[in-house]
Amino acid sequence: MKRIRLICLLLLGLCWQAELPAQQAYRWVDKNGGVHYSDEPPPADARQVQQKRLGTNSVINTSDMPYTLRQAAQNFPVTLYLNVECDGYCEQARQLLKKRGVPYAERSLRSKEEIDAFVRDFKLKESFVPALAVGNERIAGFEAAAWNRALDNAGYPAAGTVPPSAGSTNQPPPAAPAGQQGG
Repeated sequence: MKRIRLICLLLLGLCWQAELPAQQAYRWVDKNGGVHYSDEPPPADARQVQQKRLGTNSVINTSDMPYTLRQAAQNFPVTLYLNVECDGYCEQARQLLKKRGVPYAERSLRSKEEIDAFVRDFKLKESFVPALAVGNERIAGFEAAAWNRALDNAGYPAAGTVPPSAGSTNQPPPAAPAGQQGG
């Protein structure tokens, strides 16, 4: 009986370890200036290497999206950072992303380690949410004009085009005028 229990624990451990590499993501620039994203470590001559550990809500399904939106989501992934004490600005931030139909991952900063990593990544003195990451661009605090400008620069459409199954929390919004801004 102990032998069976030991075998089960070993198999469970192997299965658990087999999933860990898939949770690592790498971003790097090759010698020609091309930006690459992969779950495989970059080659030795890669520049500007960034390694990220992905959470369960970091994957955005882009298969049902129009080409331009899929390209923007692949080249400039969007992450919305919140915390448990977030006020009305967090809801305004979500609504802006939903209205534009932007697929995004939502990260809730709960632990001290998550907050410290966020502060380092955004180059802040203290945590300031809601915050938005569009590719490598970081915007702390909600300002609709700045968020729209970052999304526009990344190639996201001004009006919603995301199907119901795409994105982590988005639903397809009604079409909005291109210049419309929230809060």
